[in-house]
Amino acid sequence: MKDILLLNPPFTQLNTPYPATAYLKGFLNTKNISSFQMDLSIEVIQELFSKKNLLSLFDYAHKNRTIHSENASRIYALKDEYIKTVKGVTVEQVARVTYNFTESGIMVHAYLMYGFPTQTEQETVDSLEMVRQMFETGIIQSGFWHQFTLTTHSPICMVLNNYGIIKDNIHTSFANNDIPFKDRTGIEHDKFNYGLRKSLLNFMNGIRFELPLQDWFDFKIPKTGIQKGSIQKCLNNQDPVNIKPSAKIIWLGGDPVVTHTTKTKKGQTKKIDLLTFQEKAETLQVKMDQEKGAWFLATLKKLTIGEPSFTFSQLKEDFEKQFDDFELFWYSKSINILRDNDLLIVL
Repeated sequence: MKDILLLNPPFTQLNTPYPATAYLKGFLNTKNISSFQMDLSIEVIQELFSKKNLLSLFDYAHKNRTIHSENASRIYALKDEYIKTVKGVTVEQVARVTYNFTESGIMVHAYLMYGFPTQTEQETVDSLEMVRQMFETGIIQSGFWHQFTLTTHSPICMVLNNYGIIKDNIHTSFANNDIPFKDRTGIEHDKFNYGLRKSLLNFMNGIRFELPLQDWFDFKIPKTGIQKGSIQKCLNNQDPVNIKPSAKIIWLGGDPVVTHTTKTKKGQTKKIDLLTFQEKAETLQVKMDQEKGAWFLATLKKLTIGEPSFTFSQLKEDFEKQFDDFELFWYSKSINILRDNDLLIVL
């Protein structure tokens, strides 16, 4: 009999993962019948969120004007950043995202994994050091270490040689979902279990950050290659003063209510615009000179979703046609308030 392909229908296993196909494969193994598993949910997600199809999805949403909600507008505004992450993310990106979640009052739980095939002891130790620094800086609040498990339904199971995996030929009389294996590197990942979990428990309680990583293990580990303060450096670099000229400036908010007023200081009266923006949870108010306020209101319309892209260099050039000191305006208290809310810079 030829190989049998067992398919899991997409989006059907809501509470228990892969029960039927795993049991069937286990039974077929007892009959020495070769079989493979595929989960169409995983296949659909991998295909849908490929670079090609994400571009198609964003293009469709724009052409058909299906961007209605505030959340959809934010996602669309950052579409270029989403596309960039298809190839993976960096530690610096993770640090920035977790920092922003934490600053917004959203607690972050880290789903941590170790023991991947070909993963070295050095990489495991370096991962622990990065996790230690993230807890120490307060950008994640909880976590759990999960050791890699080889399962019959996973794509990696079909290309074992690519990952240096030697599968143990152990068959059970029933389901054979989790497969014992050896890593060709010869590393025993199991020995890291206790030290990783014990250190994490302490970090979650905000203690013992100062201990050398070696103290968490009863066997010799390599020194970490991660420099002290690496995560803090990532956070320090997240809002550079020098914004790239090509950075896109996007306005996600609505039109403000404008109130004309005056301000007198040392005998001189200045015309002021008070701009009131109504957010879902709060009301924002910023003040500008009346002439700059009029320019800013006209410019906001150019920065909204659906309009041609407006870069930082274009914004600066347009401002300097009428006024001086663009940097003084851009880094003013009023603009900083809006940047913390609906005025986005997409690098």
